[in-house]
Amino acid sequence: MKPDRIRFDDDVPSWLRVQCRRWFKLLFPDDWRMRICMQDAEEMEAEHGTGTAAVTVSLPTYLDAAVWFGDDIENKADVWRLIAHEFLHSHHQPVTDLFNMAWDGRRKMQKQDVTAMLADLTEQMIQREVAIIAKLKGLP
Repeated sequence: MKPDRIRFDDDVPSWLRVQCRRWFKLLFPDDWRMRICMQDAEEMEAEHGTGTAAVTVSLPTYLDAAVWFGDDIENKADVWRLIAHEFLHSHHQPVTDLFNMAWDGRRKMQKQDVTAMLADLTEQMIQREVAIIAKLKGLP
């Protein structure tokens, strides 16, 4: 993995860097980039709601994402679930982007056009998931 594909702010703990590298390598094609940051946990909850442990901002068109983890994150056995969850937001962001592009309270696109675009996005997401499964299983 190229060292500049995943970047860490200076205050990201080393154990979190290890976990993020592991999941990034597994879940992202070779052309994505990601930045990992820390944020005050109380500030994060105030901005995004109670129970928010991390926030992802993804720009799939540019194959770029950033994840902010609350600074109270702990190195527990199941922390991988939070990391994988946040990373996978980037895979699904195109659906939200399509919805926002197609509808903002006014009819902007024909249903058949949106349906075709959604079908294409679904195929892309499935292909990515098949590639991930292949990596997990060590298959070609």
